[in-house]
Amino acid sequence: MELRGLSSRELSDHLESRIRIYSTLDESHQEQILQSVHEMIARDMPPAFILSSARSLARQFAEEEEEAEQPTDSERQRFIEENALPPDERVSSRRQPRSEAKAREREQFTANVRQLLREARAAKQPHERKKLRRMLLGIDRQKLRRVLGREGQDLSDQIQEILLQSTDLR
Repeated sequence: MELRGLSSRELSDHLESRIRIYSTLDESHQEQILQSVHEMIARDMPPAFILSSARSLARQFAEEEEEAEQPTDSERQRFIEENALPPDERVSSRRQPRSEAKAREREQFTANVRQLLREARAAKQPHERKKLRRMLLGIDRQKLRRVLGREGQDLSDQIQEILLQSTDLR
């Protein structure tokens, strides 16, 4: 469609029909787009380019308007302060104290080592015994003794016993 020779009202109607968000924009933004379109028409630019530019400008203005509607940080902070629970009614996050977490880690470590020892004792095939031997060699026995104390020493001795029994699998 030829844009040259259209009045501002006709041009505005044309933009409204071609650009969906054009009618939702503020009057000032619509005027800026119209002014820009008039300048491009005066420079004799192709209609497809003019419409594309107008569409892009409309999107940019719509995003600006949308951002303006978002609450500011001070508004958010005020909302939080107004609607916050009193300190005595707040629910605190259930975080495990360090000692509980460490105890749980020790229990898991012990259970994993015991399971590996059971599997190593039950292994009959050479490939199973070799695999479990490698896994037992991968256990940090110094850490085992340090973390578990006497129980760690016992587990370390059991590991050593199984490793000595499987010397034929090197």
